[in-house]
Amino acid sequence: MFNHPTTALPLLATKLHVPPCRPQRVPRPRLVTQLNCAFSRPATLIVASAGYGKSTLICEWMARVDRPYGWLSLDEDDNDLTRFFTYLIAALRTCRPGLGETALTLLAAPQPPSAKAILTLLLNDLGALDSPIALVLDDYHVITTPAIHDAMTFFVEHLSHQAHLVLISRADPPLPLARWRARSYLNEVRTDDLRFTEEEAAAFLNQVMELELSAADVAALEQRTEGWITGLQLAALSIRGQRDPSDFVQSFSGSHRYILDYLTEEVLRRQPEPVQRFLLQTSLLDRLTASLCDAVTGQQESQHWLFALEQANLFLVLLDDERRWYRYHHLFADLLRNRLRKLHPEQIPELHRRAAGWFEQNGLIGEAIDHALAAHDHDQAVQWIEANVLRFTLSNETSSLSRWLRALPPGLSQTRPLLAFAQAGIALLGSQFAQTKQWVETAEHTLAASSPATTAPFDPKTFQGYLDALRSTAMINLHDPVEEIIAIAQRTLGNLPANEGLVRGVIALSLGDAYLRQQKPRLAADAFAEAVALTQQASNPTVHLAALGGQGEVYAQQGDLPRAAAIFQLAIERGERWGGASGQSHPATGKAHALYAQLLYEWDQLTAAEQQAEAAVECCKRWGHAKHLVDGYLALANSLAAQGKLEQAHHALAAARSVAVESRRSAEKQRTLMNAAQRLAAMVNHAQLELWLREGRLQDAARRLADQPPAAHPAISLARARLALAQHDPDGAAHWLAHHQKQSALQPTLAEQLKFLLLQSQVHWRQGDLASALAALRTALHLAEPGRFIRSFVDGGPAVAELLQTFVQQAGAAEYAQRLLAAFPRPQNDGAAAAMAFPRRTSLVEPLSDRELEVLALVAAGHSNREIGAQLFIEVGTVKRHITNIFGKLGATSRTQAIAVARQLGVLP
Repeated sequence: MFNHPTTALPLLATKLHVPPCRPQRVPRPRLVTQLNCAFSRPATLIVASAGYGKSTLICEWMARVDRPYGWLSLDEDDNDLTRFFTYLIAALRTCRPGLGETALTLLAAPQPPSAKAILTLLLNDLGALDSPIALVLDDYHVITTPAIHDAMTFFVEHLSHQAHLVLISRADPPLPLARWRARSYLNEVRTDDLRFTEEEAAAFLNQVMELELSAADVAALEQRTEGWITGLQLAALSIRGQRDPSDFVQSFSGSHRYILDYLTEEVLRRQPEPVQRFLLQTSLLDRLTASLCDAVTGQQESQHWLFALEQANLFLVLLDDERRWYRYHHLFADLLRNRLRKLHPEQIPELHRRAAGWFEQNGLIGEAIDHALAAHDHDQAVQWIEANVLRFTLSNETSSLSRWLRALPPGLSQTRPLLAFAQAGIALLGSQFAQTKQWVETAEHTLAASSPATTAPFDPKTFQGYLDALRSTAMINLHDPVEEIIAIAQRTLGNLPANEGLVRGVIALSLGDAYLRQQKPRLAADAFAEAVALTQQASNPTVHLAALGGQGEVYAQQGDLPRAAAIFQLAIERGERWGGASGQSHPATGKAHALYAQLLYEWDQLTAAEQQAEAAVECCKRWGHAKHLVDGYLALANSLAAQGKLEQAHHALAAARSVAVESRRSAEKQRTLMNAAQRLAAMVNHAQLELWLREGRLQDAARRLADQPPAAHPAISLARARLALAQHDPDGAAHWLAHHQKQSALQPTLAEQLKFLLLQSQVHWRQGDLASALAALRTALHLAEPGRFIRSFVDGGPAVAELLQTFVQQAGAAEYAQRLLAAFPRPQNDGAAAAMAFPRRTSLVEPLSDRELEVLALVAAGHSNREIGAQLFIEVGTVKRHITNIFGKLGATSRTQAIAVARQLGVLP
């Protein structure tokens, strides 16, 4: 999804406000002492039903400890994953400004990474703090989203000693509490701990509430309320004004629910009629401020009543230090609303409409829509939703938008283009790409049948641009035909205004990727360059770094490795600058790290390549990007294998395979996502084949290739050709090279061309056609020299080294070829097959048989395996076995080398 920095939903400062400690309260040192022991564990859980003083206790505790802390009061809207994380980080930043900067940046990315990736960033920042902090999440019971619970499980289980989490809830949250208890992760305070003791009840009733009750009356109230603080408070309010408090206490009985009902009646009945009316009319508000209450009640005395209610301790909770915003105690608000519905149901719609108007006039459009829907004023709600649809759709925070659309009459989104656009955005953020396209088509259909006014404030052309932006993004994820994606993306860029920098940048990035898939490097480079420029202006690091990575990838595929390296270095430098307080690179730098590791490997800078690959893995783990994480692991495996660290290389491959398997498991049951997972598996499979062939594990490679269909990816054909060469079957290798050429519909990258030419050179050489072998090698050298390619040659093994030696001997001054020869490993003392020079033998350990001499003579004459079999009346497979035996006895790895050794020994004339 896209995100304009200017369209991000504003944060409510009151949600981050720490509830003030009441100056007149009962100290609870026994509980504070218990809580002080909690800092040795990652988390504290406070669980009790409403009215037990949970939040008040934590306020008192935090005020006593020498540790800064952030506070977040949760509500039902926080069930949106992006909103939850945004507020959580904002709460932490109230005590540590700048904390979680990279995580916040990623939350604003077009498609944010996984919750685990976001939390990994945040956890790293917390671990880097020089002094400890705490975070309090109040009212956690309102959170019902499983993904948030999963994320908080990960958060707690990886939290450093520099941070402590406090969860306040009315019920046990669906978290692994049993596991946390077993691991000593959790400190708990529950209902029995929170109940007022008789001494605390006496202090509250006689000192805070100033009732002067006898010890017997205090004991009776404490016993009958069971230490329930709200019950004691309600009882105290009811006792005020009683002629005989003891009689009231003696008649006081019943469960919490009945006590609450009764005492609320008592409390309300004793208030003046204007106060009762004010309480009932404002009970529909989640937050109260004087001007809002004036608008709802139609009076001008709200500031006076709010002050009076606060002074009377009448269940009013202060939300800020300026005494501007308040809320009612949750239980008290529920009871007031129930009474309003019972006594004055006809007033409720009008009260909601008044509240909606105030919120809209004060720029709080979300609350305005909530109250309009509560008033069943659907026309007004739709008007406000449509006027702000871009802001809500592009904000990565669509939980509220989805809830509003569900509250509208069924089928309305099918008839209004802006609502259909909103549905498309919600579907895209939920990775429901097919549904995204369907809603875009619905919006277009209704747009065609509507007047231009239906898309106000957007003109139809701009609105079509937004629809195409959603559609093209979905199509990229669906892996729809590239031609269609390009056509739509180009149309989108034509329809969007020039000032829509970020959206245009995202489209340009997608266009670059599409051109890259088409092997159209010039067009891809232009698109990536535009994406780089647009996203730098829009200050979106994720898209900007991805575009820089794409730009460098184009030059790397064309063979301009120096230019690609400069771009990757620029991306890495900017990623380090945008990394946040932890000192780590921005997670989206992982793409550049992975591509730069591949480039450094090609330049034979193996230690540097290993370091870049490790950086890629670290970044992409935080980013949550499976494709680039696999790229990082494969680059790491290559660099390790080239250094002889084979065991570590296999571990890196195993890690890449685990990512691919997990991607497949988590893929939705639809064609597109499964295809993406299959491509990751194919990448790992091919890398495993390459490593086995490099190690000489031919049987393992042969078994894996036997499972591949003939029409597999063209890279598999090259692997089959390489295996055939290793099995001394140049004709078979030639067959697979020809098959590869037929398969390759697109222009290959320069690295792919080099791999093909070097295999082709070896095939010609082993078939005895040295001229053709050197011609193919000469072409490869011509293509590779400007980019300073090295490993493409070295990975070809001893056969390529021998060809290069022959080329240098014949060509004379061939500086680049000589530099390549210097990069090959030196021959081992044990005379292993990796030796690069022609072996100098003076005798054979085991003589050639008569049949082997016949086969060798025909090989020297330039005949193919099939021709040799026809002349000797034997099967081609038998010819291959004879040639394998000949190579073994002569210590040769190719036909040319076998002929040379045989002539040296006098076996051939």
